[in-house]
Amino acid sequence: MMTITNKNILISGASIAGPTLAYWLKRSGFTPTVIERAPQLRGGGYPVDVRFEAVQVAKLMGIWPRLQQEQTTLGEMSFINERSQRISRVNIQAVPKALGVDVVENMRGDLARTLYDLTKDEVEYCFGDSIQALKQDEEGVDVTFERGGSRRFDLVVGADGLHSKVRTLVFGDEAQFERYCGYQAGVFTTDNYLGLREASIQMYGVPGKLVAVRSTRGNQVLAAFFLFKQPAKLRYDYHDVTQHKQLLAEA
Repeated sequence: MMTITNKNILISGASIAGPTLAYWLKRSGFTPTVIERAPQLRGGGYPVDVRFEAVQVAKLMGIWPRLQQEQTTLGEMSFINERSQRISRVNIQAVPKALGVDVVENMRGDLARTLYDLTKDEVEYCFGDSIQALKQDEEGVDVTFERGGSRRFDLVVGADGLHSKVRTLVFGDEAQFERYCGYQAGVFTTDNYLGLREASIQMYGVPGKLVAVRSTRGNQVLAAFFLFKQPAKLRYDYHDVTQHKQLLAEA
């Protein structure tokens, strides 16, 4: 029987990739630990498509029925003008049917909750903390945490998103690797104050700017996506929500 090495593994990030990896590691005989800087499992976020290879993975994990049950309902995409008049539309449901593929769309927070519920009884989760320093040698990694204390792991995996702290600690400032494409995006959820019906998404665009809004969760929640042209990349605190709102309002 093969002896498992590198058994104790720390995963930074409890969103989608982190819990998914933890599930498969635990199933294969490893001991994963997931650390998340948020004090609790984060909700919110934009809808996420589960399709192609991800469908098979979800079925193997046994969560496909729940994803189907909790999926958002999206039947029509409408393009509107400045007077909120529809100028064209697309039947979204017709696309996967025409391709003959399975696909569901779930809110990011709902998908994260599903993965957390699947793993929470067998995987150690540490909320409200994050990695401050990493010191690697030939046999493992010494990890220092922001809230104090340290632990040793055989491997450390960074699943902590676009602005990964693990990647920064290992490879340096992300600015040296990024390739800015000239646009900034803002995504958030709020109350459905527009009264949109759930099965539709509305899009409005002008040169250099695009807005898409849709309702979900029984027409109670509005998911919004803003995209705008910005020649020089904006520098801001990624964790300062008030600053995010100000930048979006000024765009």
